[in-house]
Amino acid sequence: MTSSGRAEPDRSVAELVELLEQRVRLERRHAYRMHHPDVDLAGDLPLLLRLASAALDTQLDRALARAGSELNLLELEVLRRVRARPSGGGDLAEYLGRSPQRMSAVLSGLEQGGLVEREPAWHDQRVRQARLTDAGLDVADELDACLSSRLDLVVGDLDPVARRALALLLALVLVG
Repeated sequence: MTSSGRAEPDRSVAELVELLEQRVRLERRHAYRMHHPDVDLAGDLPLLLRLASAALDTQLDRALARAGSELNLLELEVLRRVRARPSGGGDLAEYLGRSPQRMSAVLSGLEQGGLVEREPAWHDQRVRQARLTDAGLDVADELDACLSSRLDLVVGDLDPVARRALALLLALVLVG
C-alpha cells in the first residue's frame, strides 16, 4: 500500500511501457498481414499474384499519364498486340482476357483517335481486323519505351536469368 491508501501496482511503469510497445508491434504486424499476403503461405499465392498485377497495372497507368498519354494500359496493350499481329475484337478479347464487348469499345475509341483502322479480314468478311495507322505505330513505340523504363524500376534489380525465370513461372500459371 502507498501512503495515499492505494494498492501498489503489480507492474512498474517501465514494464507497462514494454507491454504496450509489444502490443503495438503485434498490431502493426497484424495490420501488415491484413493488407499483405504472407509470402510463406502457399494459399496466399493467388492473392499475391492478383495484388502484384493490380499494383503493376496502377504503376504503369500512372507512368502513361505522366508521359502525357491519354491512353490507359489496356489501350496500349491493344496497340501492342495489333502492331505484332492485326487482330479482330474476338481475338483481342481472348488474348487480353477481356470481354468481346469491351474490346469492341476499346477498338472504337482507338479508331476514332486515328490510332487503328479496321477492315474486313481476308478469311472472313464478317470479321473486322484492326491494323495500326502510322500515328498508332508512333504512339505504341513511344509508350513502349516509357513503360520499359518504368518496368526497369520494378524488376531492374533482377538479372536476365531471373527475369526469364519470372516470365516462365507466370506463363506456367497462365497455362494452368
